This record gives sequence, structure tokens and C-alpha cells, in this order.
Amino acid sequence: MNKLILLSLLFPLLAMAEILPERLGDFDRTSLEPAPVTDSALFAEFDYEAGEFGVFQTKNGREAKVIAYRFYDDTGAYAAFWWGLTEGGVEETYGERAWSSPGRTWIHFGNYVVEILGDKPEDDHIELMMGQYFPNVRLSADPPVTNFLPIENMTSGSK
Repeated sequence: MNKLILLSLLFPLLAMAEILPERLGDFDRTSLEPAPVTDSALFAEFDYEAGEFGVFQTKNGREAKVIAYRFYDDTGAYAAFWWGLTEGGVEETYGERAWSSPGRTWIHFGNYVVEILGDKPEDDHIELMMGQYFPNVRLSADPPVTNFLPIENMTSGSK
């Protein structure tokens, strides 16, 4: 019985666990706050759960701003990824899908979407952050509706 009471007291603390790590390779986190949500109604539709905005800096003055958005499941993150995709970039190999344009990297990984602005940390450190630090990662298959979209004449990035 005492263990049950202890777990019930600890659960809220575990639910508030930080999403972003304190370090990303040479980058040290200098600030942390809740992630900004520009369209709360849309994010509610995507089943947004939590997010963090962190500023990371190196000793030689490089700076990366990292925003991690956590959704209930992969479907919400998948939708948010395509909603936030911008033109004029190139595909990257992070997570399940990623896109980089000058000064911005946009990544989908399970039920997370990550935005990196400014100086990008090394690729290995980005992958490590997503694979080892993110709490409550839920990986699942992409929504099957994309298998039924017509491929002919599809505009790049319009999925």
C-alpha cells in the first residue's frame, strides 16, 4: 500500500520530466521554457501533449534554438510535420523524416516534431537527443491514407 501512495505522488513529477537534454555535444542548454504554440486549435486537433523550447550555446558563441513538440501519437506528429514544412529546403536523414532549409531543420520522430533554428549541432548529437532523451516516445507506422494519394502530378512536399 505504501508503494502505491509513493508512486501516486511521484507520477506528476515523472510526467513533468524535461524533454530537451542539458547538452547537445558542444552545446550547453542556457535556457528552457514551454514550447510556443502558434495555432492552439490546430495543435489540439493533432493531440499535442507537451513541448519545450531550449536555447543551446557553445563556448565559441554558436547558438541553436531547439523546440520539441510531443503529440499523443505518431499520427499527430506526422500531421504537424507536414503542416510545418517549408519550401526551399532539402531532405535530411534524421528521425523518420526531416527537412532543412537555411537556418532551420524540421524533424519528425515517432510522436515528436523537433525544430532546430540557427547553428545545427552535429548529426550524431541530434539523433542521440531523439533516441535517448525524449520521454514517452511512441513509434508506429505512418497513417495508411498516404498509400492512397495519387502520385502523378503531386506537388513536392504536399503530402
